[in-house]
Amino acid sequence: MSADRDFKVIGYYALAGRKDIVCSGIGCFIAGSEVSMREFVEKSDPGVARDISIHKSRFGEIVAGLQRGAPYSFEEASFARFYPLATEIRLPIPKLDFAEAQARGENILTVRLVRA
Repeated sequence: MSADRDFKVIGYYALAGRKDIVCSGIGCFIAGSEVSMREFVEKSDPGVARDISIHKSRFGEIVAGLQRGAPYSFEEASFARFYPLATEIRLPIPKLDFAEAQARGENILTVRLVRA
């Protein structure tokens, strides 16, 4: 992978405490902005919202996690940054349809690499 591509910021992840990653329930949640991450945590777990730390999530880190089998949950803004880079390196990630998901009341979609 290209070093420039690896360091591109895709979105933000959060830690509750020192090492508990904020998840969507299915995968590590990658928000499109710090504000969006804080809103997600306040909605999903208000008691934790004061104690989170928000960090940049870079393309190379996400790819490494996916290659280890970890699921990642994206909102539309973060997926829009991730998907073009993923297709450049031929990562087998489907183009997620956020319009269809939003019609079902969902605004977070999850991807995982499946090993044959």
